[in-house]
Amino acid sequence: MSVHVPEHLKHNWSQSKKKDKDEGEGAEQEDEEEEEDDPVDAMLKKAGCLKLHHDVQNCMAEHRDWRQCQKEVAKFRECVSRNVQRTQKKQEQS
Repeated sequence: MSVHVPEHLKHNWSQSKKKDKDEGEGAEQEDEEEEEDDPVDAMLKKAGCLKLHHDVQNCMAEHRDWRQCQKEVAKFRECVSRNVQRTQKKQEQS
């Protein structure tokens, strides 16, 4: 079964892949600045899940098929779930 996705809703995986190929201090510094500006990246970094998120993105950029990235997705999901549980425990203790 195939689902048609309009072009304007498709993710541009080539941009994610391009980031991985960029080398040098300038590209690395730009990536760090970009992550600091992104509230989702900041949240994932605080939760300790940012690297796993990048692993999922890199896998998707390489394979362009989420089914081939299930190992990465599972690790990322576990990390986020652990963080949610920790947050809930902290709120219950308050």
